[in-house]
Amino acid sequence: MNSPIREALLLLAVAVAVAPAQSKVSTGNGSWNSAGTWSPAGVPGTSDSVTILTGHIVTATAACSAGVLVVKGRDEGTGAGGRFSNGTWPWRVYLRKSGGRTGNLIVEPGSVASGVFDQSDGGWTTIEGNYINSGTHTAGSVELIVDGVTVNNGSITRSANATRSWVLRGGFTNNGSYAGLTARDPCSVGTAASGGAFVNNGTFANSGNSRLYFFGDLVNNQPGANFGNNYVFFPGGTDSRIGGSGGVRLWKAAIEKNAPATTVTLDTTLVITEPSWGALLIERGTLATNGESLSVWTEYLGGSMTLGGGPEGRLLVNNSPGGRQSRVFVITLDQWDAPLGSVVVEDGLLHIREQHGIAWGVARFELRKGTVRY
Repeated sequence: MNSPIREALLLLAVAVAVAPAQSKVSTGNGSWNSAGTWSPAGVPGTSDSVTILTGHIVTATAACSAGVLVVKGRDEGTGAGGRFSNGTWPWRVYLRKSGGRTGNLIVEPGSVASGVFDQSDGGWTTIEGNYINSGTHTAGSVELIVDGVTVNNGSITRSANATRSWVLRGGFTNNGSYAGLTARDPCSVGTAASGGAFVNNGTFANSGNSRLYFFGDLVNNQPGANFGNNYVFFPGGTDSRIGGSGGVRLWKAAIEKNAPATTVTLDTTLVITEPSWGALLIERGTLATNGESLSVWTEYLGGSMTLGGGPEGRLLVNNSPGGRQSRVFVITLDQWDAPLGSVVVEDGLLHIREQHGIAWGVARFELRKGTVRY
């Protein structure tokens, strides 16, 4: 092949490879994967910015991807906002950081009707940027992975058949309504290496038995938040806190930090009260009460606090820097089957109502100052 032709073909190949990202808007109801659904015409690519306009329903009929997806709400006139639908098959949705795009998913509000992200029939969604929902997100059995921050200003509902995990790596702020219904698979917030806060300023009802994992802070500013009827785990390699103006009430909780010195600090009242047998497990890491109230009570049989089980788990009963006294109430304190666990009462009150089991010669119980009451 002569040089001019070869050079022309190479230039054509480069031009195709670096085709500029486009901004596409919906033209009406139709398939995401149909060229005619969009203006300019063509199925959206990984680097494209995509907007679904008010009154339009765009349905996935195969896997789809974009660099940004905005689902518009309606602020005037009548009718619905924009709607993305996964259809009747759980297709994969990718929002990529590609071609200079943010990889964001934005579902907008509307004074007449909000945007809707409809995954009622399930699916897989990966968001490399941020997920900002100010509209309505209905999720069936959906796997959701968000690398950036997740902010809910609208409504998120995980339906009864929600059996895939949600992984919200950049933290989760709920200012709207989150309903877990009977979702069964885990929801994790943050990462082991960097933490990542969960902040609830709205309505949070994880009313199923989905396990929750908080690698960073758990901050609840609304009384009555329901964190579900399964264990809430506090894992990872960073210090974190349990705080907020609304207090925190859990059925069961487990401290599972990577090292004994990694600390979960209370900055609000924590109540463990599963109706038949509430349990607080401090498997690895330190739970410091910091002048707050910690109660492990139940309505019927009793509540237990268990220390250790693997690397050292530690309960530190200490007052706040300002002198506020900690008050810890537990029915059963178990240091028997987990002899690596330790209890240090630095100050404040530890009240053990019924039973304290401690392995002789190996478990550690230290009263430095304060009161232990049986």
